[in-house]
Amino acid sequence: MKKAVLLGVLVSLAVVATAFLLIRHRIPYLTTRQTAAHAGTPDADWRDAKLWSMTPEYKVVMDELHQIGQAGDAWDNLTSDEVEALIVNIHSPHYEARALAAIFSGGKYPAPVRAKLLPHVLGLLSDPVSDVRFWAADALGSMGDKSVIPRLKPLLKDRPAVAKVAQKAILKLQGEETAPEK
Repeated sequence: MKKAVLLGVLVSLAVVATAFLLIRHRIPYLTTRQTAAHAGTPDADWRDAKLWSMTPEYKVVMDELHQIGQAGDAWDNLTSDEVEALIVNIHSPHYEARALAAIFSGGKYPAPVRAKLLPHVLGLLSDPVSDVRFWAADALGSMGDKSVIPRLKPLLKDRPAVAKVAQKAILKLQGEETAPEK
């Protein structure tokens, strides 16, 4: 009788442990924002990126963004479809796509392209992932619109790397950029 009860308890514990592991490592994965809200750890972003990189969507999005980046090297070569693709990726649930879209938004594009991208890049300043905030601040510094300076100032109290790039962007927009560091 005691052996049957003990065996029942062990089986119950095994079921609970298995259920916990299945819930903890479930797929489909949570988006970065959902994971960060639940876990509150920097590892949540890495976990999301690793799982997302295993999906078919990942290659399509990354290829598209890299093609936009190559077209953006000529600064005025972006088509309206590529600008729209940047905007879509700025609002992606995946932080890697948001970060790359922010990087590629910081080009010396013609004024109409900058005007279209600006409000979307500004939205990235409050992103939950510091890498995205970093690249958004950098992009805004390159866009040359002085009206964003008040929106960059709160980032001066962010993580050190984000604060440094925000300060650099503000100085660049004010025309006081210092000599490059060696």
